[in-house]
Amino acid sequence: DGRLDWVGGFFFSVEEPFSIDIDDRDARSTTSRGALILNDTAHQKTKSLGVYFQADFQVLEKLGATLGARYSRDEKSYTLSQVAIWDAALAAEALTYGRPALTAPTYNGCSPITSGQCVSQAPINGRDTFASFTPRFALTYDLTDDVMIYASASKGFKSGGTNDSVADINTPFSPEELWAYELGARTKFFNDRVQVNATYFKSDYTNKQVTVAASPNCANRCTENIGDAKIDGLEVDVLAQVTRGLQLSASVG
Repeated sequence: DGRLDWVGGFFFSVEEPFSIDIDDRDARSTTSRGALILNDTAHQKTKSLGVYFQADFQVLEKLGATLGARYSRDEKSYTLSQVAIWDAALAAEALTYGRPALTAPTYNGCSPITSGQCVSQAPINGRDTFASFTPRFALTYDLTDDVMIYASASKGFKSGGTNDSVADINTPFSPEELWAYELGARTKFFNDRVQVNATYFKSDYTNKQVTVAASPNCANRCTENIGDAKIDGLEVDVLAQVTRGLQLSASVG
């Protein structure tokens, strides 16, 4: 009878980011490894599969309900290696600044100074799988033809992983989960020439992920979990069609 609308589907994607991180050096460095360049090579692959469904049902003339759900699965794999390269020209330049002769460590008996480059980290391989079921619930009610109020609750998910540098390869991060809640109103006035939307929102995070430039847990820029977090606030948006060619908007939150 037209009271039910629904949609469903699935998606599949493959991502393969590849990076080479080159360690910058300066001949004026005061460290003994000023001419040693450490190149990290990282290759990650993520296979993502998702299945989703959402149904909108007109319960009463003015009352609507929405129920949705999504299943997500991410398979992640990575390969990480490192090569140490000796910049002989840079080492020679350092002597012109009065620096002592630069030295470098050996890697399994290989000296970058005499060999030019050595494998400082043999390839490291790993994989992990993350999955989640995320539902969504919502109710809408038409107070009048021009005023609608609603409430919703939905769960979000961001998979975990590992950091892609040799120094931080043993610093993984866990999946992040989110419950988001909203209460709001959508209104129209003056023959739809003015719209006023108000929304109160609250977000509850579990194992929130952040990317930081410096951390006691990481040697380089990395992603880590900072624990649980809560965010809440109020937003109001106003849109007014003053004339056919003039539209004004304002928002506060």
